[in-house]
Amino acid sequence: MDWFDVTFTRALAIPFAWNSDGRWCDVSDVERGLKCGCVCPACRGPLVARKGDERIHHFAHHDRRECRHALESSLFGMAVELLENPGATLALPGHYPRTDLAREMGARFSEGQKQKFYRSPWVIDPIRIVAPNGFVVNARTIDASMLETADLIFPKERLKVHFLTSRKPLEAAKTVPAEPDWKVLAINLRYYATLWWQTCDEDKEQRIAEARAAKSLMARWLGEQDTGRGFLYHPEFQRRKELLADLVRRQKEHEAEQLAREARQRNERVAASKAADAYWTIPKNNEAELGTALFFKPARPAEVANLTRWLATNLGLVRATNLSQWGFAGAAGTIVPETARRYLDSDAAWTPIPPEFIEKFEPHGNGVHAARPKPVDQLSQPDQIMIPNLGLCVRCQSAVDEVIFGSGLFRGRRGRRCSANSAHPTTIL
Repeated sequence: MDWFDVTFTRALAIPFAWNSDGRWCDVSDVERGLKCGCVCPACRGPLVARKGDERIHHFAHHDRRECRHALESSLFGMAVELLENPGATLALPGHYPRTDLAREMGARFSEGQKQKFYRSPWVIDPIRIVAPNGFVVNARTIDASMLETADLIFPKERLKVHFLTSRKPLEAAKTVPAEPDWKVLAINLRYYATLWWQTCDEDKEQRIAEARAAKSLMARWLGEQDTGRGFLYHPEFQRRKELLADLVRRQKEHEAEQLAREARQRNERVAASKAADAYWTIPKNNEAELGTALFFKPARPAEVANLTRWLATNLGLVRATNLSQWGFAGAAGTIVPETARRYLDSDAAWTPIPPEFIEKFEPHGNGVHAARPKPVDQLSQPDQIMIPNLGLCVRCQSAVDEVIFGSGLFRGRRGRRCSANSAHPTTIL
């Protein structure tokens, strides 16, 4: 049951009335029937005190007239009188669930921030205040209650209180301008009326006994419970909301900067990769001049001593027999695999070599010498594409395919490689 969404029930019965001295009294404080000498606070008609053994004790109009505002008039007047008693307390409810605020603001927290932010369920925790003698009462009766002014003002706590009634409904109270440093609390008197008549649960007898003392029940409701009320405005909540909004703004700015930085780094890697590929691409102008010759770039002398037949084969290095050198050979336009580049002499020129002087080796044995050349069609087969477009290459953002390798160390095995450049990072499955 929401504190603001309560309808009146049994409106012809009221718990409080005016006695012959013009003071508020509880039905439990007076004699039964017309001897109570009480009148209705709304229509001033005579009341009878009904104090039977089965139904809850209450006042009712002697002539059974329909007085629409009798119940809320009695609740309003008694609530003000109770809060004016020395030492009276008023319970202020918790305001705005932290989970709702974080969801609405789109906030995300680290573990440390999460523990700090969710230390309590409310943004503003519930508290109890003692009503001081100096608090201001603007309306002692419902007839004096005005929408433009608060019914009660607590200067020390910077708190204004509105009692919600038919004269001051919630939607109208929300339109009252709030002052920046003042809290505005709305108390729904209809909520208390519902509590007073709750006598149909498993504790019915105890409930009826408590409700017979309606005055003490209301005092406990006002001072010890925080139900039936809520803040229409709370400056501290607004401040904390602004702090969270600033955190969310800084988070988004940081994320935007990080995305921009990652995009720049990705573009730089792609540009560097393209520049390296361009440098390690066999120039095509040689193709027109030399026909079908392969072009050869030798390995660095310091790296040749570390080469084995296994390593040379899997790096794509070959031996030019007419030059007695290890290196890389390919047709014009071929891109040297990235794994082979560090072994090659980058300053050496591309030398045309007839294909018959190129030896390729199978990965067996430890030495690079005395290897037996085999025909090219026995050394390799085309890679077979099994599943295309499984993701993007980390180097150039081209599509990644799943293939079965047709040559090299991983011949016959599955792997994932860049569809645009086989020299880019490859994953073996």
